[in-house]
Amino acid sequence: MIKKYESKIVKYEHMNNSVIKITLMLEEDLNFKAGQYITIVFTNPDGERISRMYSIASSTKDKRSLDLCIKLIENGSASNIIKNLKLGNDIFFVGPAGKFVLTEESKEKDIFFISSGTGITPFISMFHELIDTGYKNTLTFINGFRDENDILFTKEISSLRKNDINLKLLNILSRPLNQNIIYKGHVQDFLSTIILKRQLQNSHFYICGLKDMIDSVSLKLKELGVKDEQIFLEEYD
Repeated sequence: MIKKYESKIVKYEHMNNSVIKITLMLEEDLNFKAGQYITIVFTNPDGERISRMYSIASSTKDKRSLDLCIKLIENGSASNIIKNLKLGNDIFFVGPAGKFVLTEESKEKDIFFISSGTGITPFISMFHELIDTGYKNTLTFINGFRDENDILFTKEISSLRKNDINLKLLNILSRPLNQNIIYKGHVQDFLSTIILKRQLQNSHFYICGLKDMIDSVSLKLKELGVKDEQIFLEEYD
């Protein structure tokens, strides 16, 4: 059910030069599904209201504490407001919303989370859910970033890892500082080598990021024999 909520910023941290993570503390429970988003309503200095959608990175067990991963856009109207936020500031939002959530069928299969940039955010919440529900199959994160300084959530993913989950984490860099890395390029360039043949017909593939990346990855998966019903998408633009 979508409704209005009030919250306060209790944590504000820079994940890299252009991405921040903020933690909101709510006054009442928010019941959401892993993969969903909220819409924050900002007011700029001119009194104009600006709304932006942000995926939730938290566990669904954290009903009064929400983590959001936000990309700051240079001279962006919402970004200019976010840059000046401080601890204790009030944040008003509506939500939750979105249908980009794990299916029950997926929880019985190998899963691939494929993302670029902050598109990894809903997958962190989904990862929490898989751990909480006793997932025992193979989970593969394939994340695309510009360079080593842009990598997000690696430490959190590693800290959440459970021994009964076969977890694979691959960061693919389009412009790496270290030119000797193996995964240099874009995520679609490595799908045929990362995905095992037996996984092509029996896995589920969740893709989140900008439209061009999603289109390229979807096309490549279909060329490899993956069917439409195995692919789940969420565009960030």
